[in-house]
Amino acid sequence: DFTTPANSTFTLEDQLTVNAFTSFPWSSGLTQKGSSVKLAALGDRLMARLQFRVFSDHWSMVTNHSVNVGAGISGVRWYEMRKSVSSDPWSIYQQGTYNPDNNNRWMGSIAMDSDGNMALGYSIASANLYPSIRYTGRMNGDLPGEMTIAEAGIMNGGGAQTNNWQLPGRWGDYSSMTVDPAQPSTFWYTQEYYSSTASYTWKTRIASFSFANIFNVILSADPDSLCLKDLGSTQLNSEPSGGSGSYTYSWTSNPTGFISSEKSPVTSPEVTTYYLCTVDDGTQTKTDSVLVTVIAPPNVFAGNDTSYCWYIPAFPLNGVIDFYDHVKWETSGDGHFNIDTVANTLYFTGQGDKDLGHVTLTLYAYLEGMCPDTTSDAITVILDPCTGIPQPSAENLGISIQPNPARNLFTLTIGGIKSNSTLITITDMQGRTVLSEKVVGAGTTIMRTIDVSEYRKGAYLVKVQTDKEISTERLIIQ
Repeated sequence: DFTTPANSTFTLEDQLTVNAFTSFPWSSGLTQKGSSVKLAALGDRLMARLQFRVFSDHWSMVTNHSVNVGAGISGVRWYEMRKSVSSDPWSIYQQGTYNPDNNNRWMGSIAMDSDGNMALGYSIASANLYPSIRYTGRMNGDLPGEMTIAEAGIMNGGGAQTNNWQLPGRWGDYSSMTVDPAQPSTFWYTQEYYSSTASYTWKTRIASFSFANIFNVILSADPDSLCLKDLGSTQLNSEPSGGSGSYTYSWTSNPTGFISSEKSPVTSPEVTTYYLCTVDDGTQTKTDSVLVTVIAPPNVFAGNDTSYCWYIPAFPLNGVIDFYDHVKWETSGDGHFNIDTVANTLYFTGQGDKDLGHVTLTLYAYLEGMCPDTTSDAITVILDPCTGIPQPSAENLGISIQPNPARNLFTLTIGGIKSNSTLITITDMQGRTVLSEKVVGAGTTIMRTIDVSEYRKGAYLVKVQTDKEISTERLIIQ
């Protein structure tokens, strides 16, 4: 209220959290060439200006301040804050710290033109460099948080400041980066320097520059992901800017096989592919790349068809799957799985399976998200009467190994136990024991599922021993 200022109030709208930084206290200073006097970084405040700009879909503010990037070196921390044109709150859209080397950079000023390009000007100095004036910038669409335009000089200083105003030496009263209102792609920057070492005879430099003719190219793909099962096409896009304005295009790919001279060609990759485009404006070239991901459906192998003796109560399943989110086993019979949602599990046969003499087990693999694909594979298991292999009985100590040969797991069934203690051992052909297990009080029949996935391939002897009898069988591991 300009008529009655006492009626005016200020209300805090929001507080924005930024990346952590260390600032320079007022008493700290920055090294310059040609003098022991250190220059004030003014690292305890924002620099001029906090620029505000309105775009069609958002509002933007940019600002900067000096930070300690380590070992007493100053860099310029900069921010872009955005707010949509609706009632959404302000937020940090991007931020970064510019310090490409060990020179001090401070007293910055940042501005954004009507295309969203930014320019950042600042003072630069070190023990080997008189205070000088430089700038950097970024184009709209460059990677967030980076000043992508190479640092350029406006004025090289010819001397140092030797006056210690306010200890350390106060360096200037801010600087200013401004966009030309009549030529919105032109930036104007003003900053202090010394042409020779002196106490206070500083000079002011005013410079203008533009990023409009900086040659750049940005590639994109729409869409940038495809499903292999229903393979479609993607539109590659090349967006050059700056340079001469007259461009030629050369597209290649990795893996190789794709070439084009169109600005925005269409392609249908069968594997995940990087597409590269080199754009030539007649005097210089720029290259960019874009990745198109091809999402393959799950690869499922339930296992080879096999057989087990009908009296084996359970047998192992060892599915192999690639590219999946989750799995599910299903049976054609009346048995059940130990766990039906893992690839490696046990199947317990039902009476209907045994009466039919076989069962089909199907492993399904599901891929969710953009490509909701499902793949399956089935294994048929014959439940053999095993008339040539006697079932371990209550009369005689005997063992049965299923499957044999085995790959990862096998089921050992022992019958005819007339002792309270049974010793199970597995030895290789050199007589070395690879497994020894003592079973106490298991009754007349016991069953063990044994994991041999870590064993070497080859032949082994499985021995079962009680205090009265010994029985052995040969085991083959493939």
